[in-house]
Amino acid sequence: CTTGCIVGGVGAVGLRRWQKTDSAAKALALGLDAHERGDYDEAAVKLGHYISLHKDNVSVLMKYADAQAKRRPQAIGQAMETYRIVLRLDDANVQAAKQLAKYYVEANAAREAELICKRFLSHHPNSEIQRIYAVALAHLDQHEASLSQLKSLLEQDPHAVMTYEVLGQLAENYAEKYENAPGQWYDLAVEKNPASAYARIMRARYYLKQGGDTRAIQELQAAQGMDLTDLDVRLNLAGEMVRAGLLE
Repeated sequence: CTTGCIVGGVGAVGLRRWQKTDSAAKALALGLDAHERGDYDEAAVKLGHYISLHKDNVSVLMKYADAQAKRRPQAIGQAMETYRIVLRLDDANVQAAKQLAKYYVEANAAREAELICKRFLSHHPNSEIQRIYAVALAHLDQHEASLSQLKSLLEQDPHAVMTYEVLGQLAENYAEKYENAPGQWYDLAVEKNPASAYARIMRARYYLKQGGDTRAIQELQAAQGMDLTDLDVRLNLAGEMVRAGLLE
């Protein structure tokens, strides 16, 4: 009986282990499918079940964090904690660092965002993270340091449209702290990137804020004739065209 009980016990353990593995695999498939369909509540539940058993799968953790962030505002905290876990597993994960820092900036926790960016950049130079770092510094009233970060990016790449956008936005929000008026940064973005639809959209957005509808419409019409293969650019163009009264 002793031998039989031992064998039976081992078999039961093996069965339970197999059942857990099978359950996790099914949850993963269902969770990924739900995420693909945009059912983020279902995705969060199923992927959450999977990562409860596979805590170091970075790609699934990233999907889970994205689902949590998109399901409802109060789930942002869970998304942020998951991004922190990812960074502990993979300190070079740009997407995790970017999303975590952005959420801290949006939550008016610029100091946390600054620390995340600074830590990441000390080992992994990245222009996206550096731009967020500059925004965090501006929110902390460290405007000279912020401007220095952005100017260094332009020295590396004078055609970086997104860097001009951040400079323009910061000049709008902290006009007395920046040497150039917002419009000058958007003008430079267009000058350095004459074929960029997004540079035109940025300038149109600024014109609309200033009440310059005619100039904004000209920019948007120019953008329509440029490369619009990027989905985000197309969505931005559509949004500004609605604001300008060109689309309903």
